[in-house]
Amino acid sequence: MSVPISIYTDAIKERIKNLFLQLDIYYENNQGAVRRRITKSPKWAWFRKNKGDFDREPRNTSQDVVITASGRDSWIGWVELEKEPVDEIATRMTAKVIQEVDADIIGVVEAEDRPSMVRFNETLITKMYGHVMLVDGNDDRGIDVAIMSKEGFAIKSIRSNVDQLDDNGKKKFDRDCPQYEIETPSGATVHILLNHFKSQSGGGGEQRLIQATAVRAIASGLIAEGKHCVVMGDLNEGPKAGAVFAENLEPLFTLPDLVDCYSIPGFDFGEREGTFDSC
Repeated sequence: MSVPISIYTDAIKERIKNLFLQLDIYYENNQGAVRRRITKSPKWAWFRKNKGDFDREPRNTSQDVVITASGRDSWIGWVELEKEPVDEIATRMTAKVIQEVDADIIGVVEAEDRPSMVRFNETLITKMYGHVMLVDGNDDRGIDVAIMSKEGFAIKSIRSNVDQLDDNGKKKFDRDCPQYEIETPSGATVHILLNHFKSQSGGGGEQRLIQATAVRAIASGLIAEGKHCVVMGDLNEGPKAGAVFAENLEPLFTLPDLVDCYSIPGFDFGEREGTFDSC
């Protein structure tokens, strides 16, 4: 008769112990006993335990740790693999561009999570930014937007718009349109609306129009209150060509209280109007 995997037999407990040894969650001490590895920077994985008892470590250091959980239903937790920076040319080039641009406040699209952004800041751009923040959005693939600001540009407040619904009850934002209130060294405050609009893959124009309209409403509300506001991010449609606006972004351009960065004197977009030249 087979035993349900939810019940931890002696054989299953031994298998768990061996796997934990491979992941360096457990280790063998100088007495040859299997013990818990206590560290804030694991080599391979974190062992997360939220509720219930999983194991017991005898006071006698010559004795192995004992898995006390009777089965999967007796505790709540999981193993989470540790992550490290990806040593790829694209990642290093992104870091190089960020360093050369040297912006006081920078928005990042397609960011995985805040820990990843913190590691990127610490290991690839030498702690260039004093503040790093990411709020999870609606994309279940973990493609979110993040913000980084230098020391002196403190994030004073964060507001999410992740639950805004359209007329059909669908979420307006594929990720989110988080609002970051940032105080500058001069004492002035600027409100950043950070976005990553619907991709052009498969069209998406109608959804981008909904998103642009929603962002316009948020921005207009802030501006009506006399606040400084910046809309930034990947809007997935280009700037206006001549006097013609990108069709689905028009709500962002039709009122004079938002200024298109491309229209600012001295803004250099290279040989082709785009956010990254011909690429």
